[in-house]
Amino acid sequence: MKVKRNTSPEGERNGGIFTIFKQCTMVIRTAHIDRIIPFFHLALLVLMVQFLPAQHLNYWNELPSPTQHTLSTVHFTDSVNGWISGQNGVFMRTTNGGTSWSQILPGSTGEVPDFAILSPTNIRAIEFRYPITDTSWFGTLIHHTTNGGTTWMTIKYDSSLFRCITFVDSLTGYLGGSYGSIAKTTDGGLTWREVNIGSFANMERWPIYKVRFHSPQFGMAVAGQLDVFGIVWRTTDGGEHWSASKISADPLFDVIFIDSLHILTAMGDLESTGAGFLRSLDGGETWKFENTTIWGEPNTFAYRTPSDCWVPMGTAGICLRSSNNGLNWQTITLPRQVPVYDISFPSERTGFMIGHRGALFKFNSSLLSVDRNSEALVPSRSIRSFPNPFNGSTTFTYKLDRSALVRAELYDAVGRRVAVLHDGMQSSGEHSVRWESDGSPSGMYILRVTDGHTVQIGKALLQ
Repeated sequence: MKVKRNTSPEGERNGGIFTIFKQCTMVIRTAHIDRIIPFFHLALLVLMVQFLPAQHLNYWNELPSPTQHTLSTVHFTDSVNGWISGQNGVFMRTTNGGTSWSQILPGSTGEVPDFAILSPTNIRAIEFRYPITDTSWFGTLIHHTTNGGTTWMTIKYDSSLFRCITFVDSLTGYLGGSYGSIAKTTDGGLTWREVNIGSFANMERWPIYKVRFHSPQFGMAVAGQLDVFGIVWRTTDGGEHWSASKISADPLFDVIFIDSLHILTAMGDLESTGAGFLRSLDGGETWKFENTTIWGEPNTFAYRTPSDCWVPMGTAGICLRSSNNGLNWQTITLPRQVPVYDISFPSERTGFMIGHRGALFKFNSSLLSVDRNSEALVPSRSIRSFPNPFNGSTTFTYKLDRSALVRAELYDAVGRRVAVLHDGMQSSGEHSVRWESDGSPSGMYILRVTDGHTVQIGKALLQ
């Protein structure tokens, strides 16, 4: 979601409601749908947000902004390596935890709404161009690098504006389009083809916001239009065929698989009922609406631990937080109440959030010691190792709840990293990595597996 507002000095003052009453309208662009919110709706929104029951602990510290352009997506693979993208061609990388950033996609001028990190060097990014920014061409540029951004290969996809990109492994990926289209690749993004998404009335009006897969075969896409309805597409054959269902009265912005049957989607509306969630307990066959009565647009789900879920609420300038998979939600206020659109947690103690006009925040892990939802109350899933104790080699086995970019790092007993046993995409399910000790000294060794949502720990004793 993107926001335009008065950028004059007067409009930038922290004048509260008085500033708002000086502005007649606010234009909110969400996935190429422009909608006008009259000032009385906006004033009501601000009043409602100000009196929401909220948690006032400072969970997020604001970092210096690397850009003044609105950001849409953030992803960190660990505490120091991360990427952000957004308007005006912004696609930046940091290697020092957000202290400094560098633009890695030269010549980009359109919006870069999403990207996929297959590995720190193997990256795909999508950039769409409107006729107003490039009168000679209209469509999506799919950028591809295998050396971390030193050089890029670009594919032009005519007359389609793709909003999201996701990969289930290093070869198989999907694009979600602003005209109700889904494209698939099986060669790592070198070629794409549109797949069968069925028929639905006025399908070209339903921009797809997110495509996610629980397994290589089972996935969902969510879409919709304000004040019309929200749609979920479902596939059980690896994205070759999709079936669509109308399940809400407002657009759906994200979907998350808690397991193969338990699924949660997020919907929102700034004008009427506010944010809500739809829950399925039968793999997406049926859905039940759960209203939060909280104003805002829930842009995405971000899990810090398996039970600690965060949702940035867009223009409302707040986050929602749940410790029980969305059965109850807590309102978290943010510095300056700035609009926020995406969150990435590479580990339980590290998180980054981005938003309007380059806003960048880092999770304040020092609060975890006093936080009732801290990881001290949420033990990590353990990793099995066999043989253990071992002499020569051992195999670590872990389980993923969803397809993700996974990093498996081995440390010795004093915290020094010994080896990286895996760094790349893996599908949901059970995986194993093998370590050959190769003359390493005897002692305890610790495997740490991160997938952007959870952290898993395993130990093995080398004799």
